[in-house]
Amino acid sequence: MDLFQLILSIGSTVAIPIIVYVYYRLVRRITGKKDDDIRGKLDKLSTLIKKTEIQTRKKTIVDEKKDNFLSVPNVSFHFANKPQISDFYNDYFKEPTIANLVSEISGEKKDELKGNLPQILEAKTGSKNLTKWISTVKLPDLSISSMFLRYQRETIKSGQVQLGLEEVEIELSQLHSFDRAITSIQKRYEFKIDDGLIKSHHIYLKEKAAERTLQKLEQASGWILVEGKFIISNEGEFYKCSYSHPINEYLSNQIIPISISVLIPIKDIEPHIAGNYRQSIGRMIPMNIYGKVWQPIDRENSIWDLQLTPLAIY
Repeated sequence: MDLFQLILSIGSTVAIPIIVYVYYRLVRRITGKKDDDIRGKLDKLSTLIKKTEIQTRKKTIVDEKKDNFLSVPNVSFHFANKPQISDFYNDYFKEPTIANLVSEISGEKKDELKGNLPQILEAKTGSKNLTKWISTVKLPDLSISSMFLRYQRETIKSGQVQLGLEEVEIELSQLHSFDRAITSIQKRYEFKIDDGLIKSHHIYLKEKAAERTLQKLEQASGWILVEGKFIISNEGEFYKCSYSHPINEYLSNQIIPISISVLIPIKDIEPHIAGNYRQSIGRMIPMNIYGKVWQPIDRENSIWDLQLTPLAIY
């Protein structure tokens, strides 16, 4: 494999400037050619690296999270707002379910059905008056956990809940790709790249990671689904569960850590796990939280805790 192919094999969008710089230095040293002689090769190299990056991009962490959440077979709640879950489920699914039922009875497609449910069934079945019967129709009973799982799956599929807010995946993957590129080039060609250049690019990538992630945390709104290890603390009549965001590792001047937290009424903890919570004060416990943003972080007002109101914790 020649140098050109090696660079393409490890190419990453974030590494393009440094790779092009290294390639330029090597070509000059090996061939003795001047800038004008290799400019065409550099342009071709940049174009091919970008194209290769697009073609070979792997699933992001968010994609993996989506796949994992969609394949969850069941849940054991720590906390569940059961009336709200039931309401959300019925609002989201009842009408399509009844439309499917009528479609099966009448043999027509859902979008071809016109009229209310009693009128449709009366017309299709020849019955005189089904209003009283319709008022007693009940869909099959489902457990709250089944309702929640289906609701979670559908809102994930439709993009109505945000995933990955607890991650800094995009920028960190760029940093790792940069390091792999440098290591591969130095090892294969025994080419020493200036430490100052590498360090300055590290600083740039970390600052970029921090800033872009901070913006996401500031702009967070609506429903989000987070997973991680939360520290449990006692706040009077509530348990507070706090997740220390990994972005803190890249903010050297950050005095107060950035976190994601939720408050749970102690009385509403599921009985089967209440004792575990009492014994886990100060410990980090793995949790998945489906909740709505109450307060995003606000750098201008020194608010560093993104607060959620939970629909379910499991």
